[in-house]
Amino acid sequence: MPNFQKGCSDARKLAFWLTAVLLLMGGLFNSAQAGPHDDTLYWSSAAKFENLNPYYDFRPEGLALKHLVWDTLFYREPNKPLFKPLLATKLNWISTKSVEVELRQGVVFHNGDPFTADDILETVRRLKDPKVGLPKHRGIKWIKNVKQLGSYKVRFDLAQPTPNLMELLSGPFVIVPKAAWANTPLDDNGRPNYRRMAPVGSGPYQVSRIEPDRYVEVERFRRYFQGPKRKSFIRRIKFETIESSSERLSQLLNGRLDFIWRISKETHEQLRRDGAPIQLIKSPSLRIAFLVMNRAGRNHENSPLRDVRIRRAIAHAIDRDKIAQKVFGSRLNVIQALCHPAQVGCIREVPVYEYSPDTAKKLLKAAAYDVQYHRLWSKYLPGEPVNDLEIRSYRNHPASLDMANYLKASGIDAHVKEFPSFQEAFGNLQAGQVDLAHLTWASNGSLDLFDLLNPLFRDGPLDYCKDAKINGWLNVAADTNDKKARNNEYSKILVRLQDIACVLPLFSYTTFYAYSKQLDLMPALDDVPRFYNARWK
Repeated sequence: MPNFQKGCSDARKLAFWLTAVLLLMGGLFNSAQAGPHDDTLYWSSAAKFENLNPYYDFRPEGLALKHLVWDTLFYREPNKPLFKPLLATKLNWISTKSVEVELRQGVVFHNGDPFTADDILETVRRLKDPKVGLPKHRGIKWIKNVKQLGSYKVRFDLAQPTPNLMELLSGPFVIVPKAAWANTPLDDNGRPNYRRMAPVGSGPYQVSRIEPDRYVEVERFRRYFQGPKRKSFIRRIKFETIESSSERLSQLLNGRLDFIWRISKETHEQLRRDGAPIQLIKSPSLRIAFLVMNRAGRNHENSPLRDVRIRRAIAHAIDRDKIAQKVFGSRLNVIQALCHPAQVGCIREVPVYEYSPDTAKKLLKAAAYDVQYHRLWSKYLPGEPVNDLEIRSYRNHPASLDMANYLKASGIDAHVKEFPSFQEAFGNLQAGQVDLAHLTWASNGSLDLFDLLNPLFRDGPLDYCKDAKINGWLNVAADTNDKKARNNEYSKILVRLQDIACVLPLFSYTTFYAYSKQLDLMPALDDVPRFYNARWK
């Protein structure tokens, strides 16, 4: 069994105990006036806000506030692909590239303006403007044009067939009132600065105050319509910026916060063992992890990973069960196919690479790895450790280190190169500079496999498989709205990916939460809290 490094784990344990000692010294495990005494839900993270805008902030905190303040045409249940009318009442497909949408009447924005088709046209017009808008935004780029068919009816002409349309209409395509666009402040060049526009929507909460870099406060909108979001139970919600994770935990335990999330597994387990007087919840996340292998030889035509035997050896060399147990506390997180089980079209009946160091060694021997390939790594990766395979990692580096050790135990010397952010790692991936990368993907919160598979393949900048069959099947699935036909193509793709071993599915994530005992809130698969569903017990 590989000799795994313990440094990171020990450091986390030491940090926790230092924090725990301070908390206990301060008596913070004692109960305090938390919960509904002022009918305000307090939550926090390290994020800072100058303003709110649903099109310029992709952070989980910004998305949580987006769900409170703004609405979309349709609503999707947070944890299943069930869509309901929200600002719309009906959708009719006219063709594979055209839809008509009927709109809900009687909806009022926070500024008192009635919602009509004009607000949709203005939202599209402003954001499609290449000079000051966001024409490549995921919520906008699918629209070729939009036409008003009446005060409460519009037709969208699509830029291309869009089988994941309902995910777009219930997620990133947010409706902003016409007046908010018109009253946008101008920048120094006299152009509208949409980042500074008033945060006005039609959602169940309206913004009451923003103190830049300190807090955002929203209050229940009393004129909110009766729809799938329902009228909210809690009067006020306040987000506070607290940069220190130990301080956030301290305030939760002391009753000054009601909700924190994305805490470490170690902290979560220690709090449970110590009987902390809070709710401790671990919930499935839509994020999945996988290894990308350079089958296409994008960074060098003689990459050893062009040999399927070596890719399969890597797949057999890694004990995914053990890593999942270590990272998340459960082996049930291991996935066999490149999809999340909650996504439509995901299957489990695929070829599986069981952990078997002996099989890995046999495959390497059959590929003459020691003779033909062992010294090739240094030839086309100058400056890197001689003869080492490099694993690029941008999230969950300890798991990457474990994988490197498993590879070493099977005969492939490997090391990990860490990237601090996805943006930096993404640049290297796009440039084709990677042999083996430990990636994660959350599909933009979508339960449609379109939003997982299409960005990773179809000859795109992240495609390291470059497989004609896979890309052909993806093209077929992208050109039809027939669910059964799409799922048939996705099944073939998921099986083929395992067969050629250009990616190795690893595991789905678990997110760890800590709540006030008086708060009732169901976590969401996309890790974005839906506070409009929160209530006091």
